[in-house]
Order: sequence, then structure tokens, then C-alpha cells
Amino acid sequence: MLRGTDVAASLGERNPDALKAYCEDDAAIFRTGGEEMVSPIFRMVDGSVAEVRLRFDPYVYFAPNAARALPALERAFEETEIAFSLAPGKGYAIRNDLWFHGRRAYSGNREMLRIMIGSSHASSRNAGPGTR
Repeated sequence: MLRGTDVAASLGERNPDALKAYCEDDAAIFRTGGEEMVSPIFRMVDGSVAEVRLRFDPYVYFAPNAARALPALERAFEETEIAFSLAPGKGYAIRNDLWFHGRRAYSGNREMLRIMIGSSHASSRNAGPGTR
């Protein structure tokens, strides 16, 4: 996991141009099916991180300056990563709009419960064992 504020601070110290590229309104295009969202990676309000948005899949496209800055973003991720293991039956909760997150390889089943709070799409659903 990576706290968005930590990643932005690392980029700001080591590569301010990269941070600027990721704060541009058109830093990335996220496509899902027929829908498209153009968005910054870091949405800043009064100099503070208000929201982060990023995924790596074949349906994400980066603006040229953001694409060139990917090595700097990767270094910032490496410098600020928070990694931990979970025991069976344990979990965690995060603000999805302030944290970058993913997972490493695992074996066995897992269960994910996703709860959307404060969204126009608020819902809760159980994705079931072994699903992502």
C-alpha cells in the first residue's frame, strides 16, 4: 500500500516536474467498457493531496509528460511502500481515494468485501471467495 500524500511528497522532492505531470487534469485516461474518464493521478486542493487515481491495465493511457515520468513514479512507489502480511481471517480498510493499493501473488482463496461510502454509486457487495 502507498499513502498518496507520501508518494506525492517523494515526487515533489525528487522530481517536481513528474509531480506536476501527474497533477494535470488530463494526466491519464481510464477506460472501462464504453466509458472513459480523463483525470489527474493526484488531485490537489490548496497544495494537499485530495484524491489519487491510478491503475495499470491495458485500458489506461497516459499523457506524454505523465508517460515519461513513469520511472520517477515507480521510484516514489518503491520508497514509500507499506507492505504487510495478513493472517487468515484478518483484513484492512482504507480510503480508496487516498491510497494506492494492490497485492502480491498469493495462494489459496480470499474473500473481498467492498463497501462504497459517500458515493453516488454507494453499495456493498460480497465478491465471494477467491475473487478479486
